[in-house]
Amino acid sequence: MRRQKHIFNSGIIGNCAYIAHVGNDSNINLLCWPSFEDSFVFGTLLDEHQGGRFSITPPSGIIHSSQYYVENTNILCSTIESAEGSYRITDYAPRFEQYEPYYKPLILIRKIELISGHPKVRVECDPKYHFGKSSFQKNRGSNHIQFEWGDVKMRLVTNMPTSHSSTIGPI
Repeated sequence: MRRQKHIFNSGIIGNCAYIAHVGNDSNINLLCWPSFEDSFVFGTLLDEHQGGRFSITPPSGIIHSSQYYVENTNILCSTIESAEGSYRITDYAPRFEQYEPYYKPLILIRKIELISGHPKVRVECDPKYHFGKSSFQKNRGSNHIQFEWGDVKMRLVTNMPTSHSSTIGPI
């Protein structure tokens, strides 16, 4: 008997150190960092304009999107279709056993895979702090962007070019 994929309008990923809400438009709509007790860094679910964003969208707009979980996991797959083609974003928060205790690293992994055509993507990563009142200082490296606000540091590591502000969002 073949199991049916359940399609969702949004999903949740996490590893017991943090939890993130992922909209079917690929945006991380809510993520408190570095713990549940801290301010959100991505919070458009609470404030669309000042909540901070982390989205991977086609510049031409989304024609259709759907989400599903890989069976028996908290790995969320979002399929995005645009006029140029389609792609899949796989989001997950690793958690594994290492030397008895579970290791729950503060890592959010987002993988983009081509499905069809030649889609263009725009990655926008613009975290906020103090519930949308503060912006992070951004420092660009060769394959990463370091976001800092006081003692809170986050790093976006990528194999995409970080030199194009239109590719990575407001830098």
